[in-house]
Formats: sequence, C-alpha cells, structure tokens
Amino acid sequence: MRAINVGGVLNPHTGDILYHSYVGEPLSEEDVSELNVGRKALCVISMVIWRDDTGQYETDFSQCFMNEIIGRQNFNWHVLADNNVEHKLH
Repeated sequence: MRAINVGGVLNPHTGDILYHSYVGEPLSEEDVSELNVGRKALCVISMVIWRDDTGQYETDFSQCFMNEIIGRQNFNWHVLADNNVEHKLH
C-alpha cells in the first residue's frame, strides 16, 4: 500500500508529486554585500498546482528575505500579499 500525501507539505521524491527546481546564477559578492546592508532582498516566488475531489487549484508562494538594520543585522522573511493564496483552476 502506498502512503497518501495529505496536508500542506510537499514531500519530494514520493512518487506522488511532480515538482521542478530551478537554479540560477550564484549571488555575486556585490549582491551579498547589498543584501547585508539592506539595499537588496532575495525573493522567492513559486506556485503549486494540485487537485482534489473538488477540482484543480493553484496555491502561490511569495516571500522575500531581507535585512532590516535596526541597530544590528536583522534578517527576516517578509510575506507578500499573494502568499498562500489559492485559486481554483477547474
């Protein structure tokens, strides 16, 4: 019997889920410096398409990692307005 994935976690390599990872160019030294002083942010934007008995859906992920210098370095994830928003496709 195969395990069924339920819930909001995507478990890679289960055979039940297809996913793709994309890799871009590594951050440059300048990018890292700009992140460290709070002039740049690293943003992650993705979507998951899934289905259940009620139809097919898309759930979006939108967050940015940035340094808010408040007397010291303070890196935080910032959740954008469309993060975790679910859209019914069919």
